[in-house]
Amino acid sequence: MDSYTFNGFTFYGNIGTEIEQSLPDTMRIGASPSTESILFRILLGTLDFKHHQFEELFSQKICYSKITDVFVDRTVDNPIGIWLNNEFGIGDLEWYFKKNRRNKALFDELLTEFILYFFNKKRNNHTSAFLHLYRALEFMSYSFPISYSSRVVGFYTSFDTFKDFFVNKEQGQLKFFREFVSSLFEKSLLICRTTIDTYVGEELYDKQKIKIIQKLCKEFDHHDNGSLIQIEYKYLLDFMITLRNRYFHFQYDRGDNISNINFDSELFFEALNDKFANWLSMIYLEILTQGVYKFNLMPI
Repeated sequence: MDSYTFNGFTFYGNIGTEIEQSLPDTMRIGASPSTESILFRILLGTLDFKHHQFEELFSQKICYSKITDVFVDRTVDNPIGIWLNNEFGIGDLEWYFKKNRRNKALFDELLTEFILYFFNKKRNNHTSAFLHLYRALEFMSYSFPISYSSRVVGFYTSFDTFKDFFVNKEQGQLKFFREFVSSLFEKSLLICRTTIDTYVGEELYDKQKIKIIQKLCKEFDHHDNGSLIQIEYKYLLDFMITLRNRYFHFQYDRGDNISNINFDSELFFEALNDKFANWLSMIYLEILTQGVYKFNLMPI
């Protein structure tokens, strides 16, 4: 069986031999894929993997490519073909992966964080899995806007915006990234709502969980009917950042921090992590889409 090894993990295709062999060399396991194309494939649910310290083969067949609140194994044979959806051809994608190797260090880091997310998720270490998603967010928040701006038509027209990012230290890279994401997607997508699961199964834990989520959402608009909380996608990164600060940067004198008393962090993060992974994946895929267009308009 063909495989690709990276940083203690070995990857295997899970889309069937015929589809696997039809992929170009820059994406095919056993040929010459880049770490970015491996990242692309793992996010579309087309790769299984092993960790070098374990015999178990972990399956990753969830496709993180569109807005959803349901994360189950894909039922289609070739999610790559569906994702292309006539936007551009597989040859255009091959050209991008072949030429976009100058950012290898970035995609080495991102692939590492995402595969560690999937690895910890499969082993039910959901609190640890969240930390790897957050590390991925931090890598993306600095590098993606810069990488994107270097390829967009009319780059110099946006120079002042990027200059302000570097000189305005109070703004910070995560806030800048939120603004960047808001400009990346159509407003109609950003105002779509995702449901934050408040159910645990025990009354005491349920009450505690909904109180925590309400506190995390208090700084931005959200829908709350007492048992169901929904937030717009444009606020999902804010929710993620606030959650990290309130749980992992615990300060005893803050009343809004998250205590482990009557709180199960594994159940809490299990219900949220796929939403975060999906949104980060959609951001990457949008950057990738723009990159494919630009690399084919301006080949290097």
